[in-house]
Amino acid sequence: MSETVKAQAEDRTPMALLPYQQAWCADQSPVKLCEKSRRIGLSWGEAADTALLAASGSGMDAWYIGYNKDMALEFIRDCANWAKFYNLAAGEITETEEVFVEGDDKQAILAFVIRFASGWRVTALSSRPSNLRGKQGRVIIDEAAFHDQLGELLKAAMALLMWGGQVHIISTHDGVDNPFNELITDVRAGKKPYSIHRIPFDEAVEQGLYRRICLRLGREWTPEGEAVWCKEIRDFYGEDASEELDCIPKNGGGRWLNRALIESRMSPYSPVIRYDQTDAFGLLPEPRRAAEVADWINDVLQPLLDGLDPSRTSFVGEDFARSGDRTVLVPLLQQKNLQLKPPFVLELGNMPFAQQEQIMAHLLRGLPNLLKHIRNMKEVFGLPVVVALNRFVSDTDAELDVIQAACAEEGATVALTEVWEKGGAGGEALAHAVIDAIAGQPNEFRFAYEENSSVADKIRAIAQKVYGAADVDFSSEALAEIAGLEKLGLDKLPVCMAKTQYSLSDDAKLLGCPTGFKLHVRGITVSAGAGFIVALCGNMMKMPGLPKAPAAEQIDVDEHGVIHGLF
Repeated sequence: MSETVKAQAEDRTPMALLPYQQAWCADQSPVKLCEKSRRIGLSWGEAADTALLAASGSGMDAWYIGYNKDMALEFIRDCANWAKFYNLAAGEITETEEVFVEGDDKQAILAFVIRFASGWRVTALSSRPSNLRGKQGRVIIDEAAFHDQLGELLKAAMALLMWGGQVHIISTHDGVDNPFNELITDVRAGKKPYSIHRIPFDEAVEQGLYRRICLRLGREWTPEGEAVWCKEIRDFYGEDASEELDCIPKNGGGRWLNRALIESRMSPYSPVIRYDQTDAFGLLPEPRRAAEVADWINDVLQPLLDGLDPSRTSFVGEDFARSGDRTVLVPLLQQKNLQLKPPFVLELGNMPFAQQEQIMAHLLRGLPNLLKHIRNMKEVFGLPVVVALNRFVSDTDAELDVIQAACAEEGATVALTEVWEKGGAGGEALAHAVIDAIAGQPNEFRFAYEENSSVADKIRAIAQKVYGAADVDFSSEALAEIAGLEKLGLDKLPVCMAKTQYSLSDDAKLLGCPTGFKLHVRGITVSAGAGFIVALCGNMMKMPGLPKAPAAEQIDVDEHGVIHGLF
């Protein structure tokens, strides 16, 4: 063998190949996959590498599996041609059509074989999984998506890896409901440690595909000719071009949801809430069943809903079970990237239809808000966020899981606090989380408003950005007080909002995360010593002033540590 040929055999990327073919041959991963455009010559490139492998004394047998006889014969002949091109074992290569009798069923297997002087061979087999039984070496599964038993074929092929074998999987797509696409999806998701290549038509053309075709056919290459040729190819495939040329699998016919799609929608942050009833529950009078379910809704379901975000578009789906089996309810929240994520999954067992309807009706009344304040802190004020999740003895793990999951989706740190039960020790996790957030997260604090804005504009900015209001309604008294502040030169002070703690609006009964409301400002006052303006919203009262002799003057601790004067 010449030195040039030796060098080619070592780097396994002959210059006769185009860049994407070279990249494929150079990849020595035990398992590699390629989703590709149709007719770009990747199988031809695979034949180049396989011929080198089989001709090497340290090589191995290769088993090619196409889905028809013509593909098998073409690959064998490509291997033979490459061997002649390399000048490998010239005159010692035999191309034969053989019939094997293998396997427990003793059925005849038609195969095409090319034998090398090295002792290794390249064999093209039919796509029956049992054909790989007892084999060793490299397996090439070509146009994998079109094999009837691809799942079983892949299992048989992977068995060859135990003794140093290789598995090469090549294909165009044939819909999303296909084991090949599922495998591609799993690899991209990091579920399988395989190497993956993607070669769409435009990329192949960019790397010289049409130039190579012109060279092969004796045509002169021109940019104009290339553009016309590409258009002709795309026009030929029409609406199938995305799948056949661009490596984008078509959606299926709607008969089922494939595993890859289902798993892509699964989330470790979606707790499953189960509400199971006994067989006896269905025998109770309807009012009693309704009352019991209503209690469960108030105690379990409503706290979950209170922790979610009604400002986002929401959906809910139901897999209804008539009897015995579980009914599954799945709420979905649309994220900023338009993905739909389930905050929780609700399973109902042994639940009569009327009560399923009762629970669904409650669920559909809205998916309220937990996350508005988190987004305010991060997006409006530019601050790191730590959520103190106060745990009381009445709280369930399911409730806490939902809240933690919702916070995690927003990128907020959650610290479980149990101060109510454990005192100071129950707050240590929160203290550490705050310290870590200060040290490790960016602090880009800013006001919700421009500091030099007018008092009215500052209040309006807070109302719209922080509370979600459409606008602000200033009373005549408030407007007059603002004018007075401007005359005194106090209008540039920061603004503090005084309103009900029960709502983002000034209406204590408007719960959750309302939008589109008007915030009512009835008055303005100044805390000059503290240095801020106070906007009085709705019916909120100002804190009454302290008496001349406040109660604090009478509070003391005696020598025994007993506190006096509190009451």
